[in-house]
Amino acid sequence: MPVNRLFLQGILVALILSLSGWILYWTLLFYFSFTATMNLLIPAMGFCYMLFLSIYKYDTDAAGLRKVYQSGFFTFYALYLVITISMLLWRNSLAMHILFQLFSIWLFRSVFYQKKFMSMLLDGCLILLSLALTFFIVLRTHNIFLSLWGFFLLQSLWIFIPSSCHSIHQFFSKLPEQYRTTSNYHSESLCSTFDQQERTARNAIVKLTLSEQAIHLTSEQTRRTS
Repeated sequence: MPVNRLFLQGILVALILSLSGWILYWTLLFYFSFTATMNLLIPAMGFCYMLFLSIYKYDTDAAGLRKVYQSGFFTFYALYLVITISMLLWRNSLAMHILFQLFSIWLFRSVFYQKKFMSMLLDGCLILLSLALTFFIVLRTHNIFLSLWGFFLLQSLWIFIPSSCHSIHQFFSKLPEQYRTTSNYHSESLCSTFDQQERTARNAIVKLTLSEQAIHLTSEQTRRTS
């Protein structure tokens, strides 16, 4: 499925979620207080949005975007629902519900979609930008529909986040000639830095695991000889 079609699909989902959230808000407000309504509305919107994300995983390769099944969705949703229900029962604050839902969305896309640390970082920045825009709309308009619309509309841009350094190089290669050399140089240096740090972290984990195994074997041999 082309990226442009995915983006239009994301805009449509943003519109549907915003309208549904607006209807749900006024329905719940008829029976509950404002705080209880928001504590129920935010997890419902987060769950519906991640449900949309979990329908398909789009893996970028040479042939384009293809659907890949992910069995880890069920485990993630089980943990997510347990924590969400526990937070509702413990009556956590509204800020805690917002932070948990944002963290869940970021973690979901980081685990099942993004492949590099830089992509995860950009995704986190997009979520923070969406949160800032939502607060700005709330303070300006006090409108639930526009607030949800602004948040989910910005979230539809996540498909343009490069999934690897190769995608970043492809992006900069499409820039005009006067910007291509400098931008491509910075992208290569930044990607190489992240890749080097990632390899260093993996090597450190491997060395730590091997050292723990060696200590365990040494202790076992000492115990047997004694």
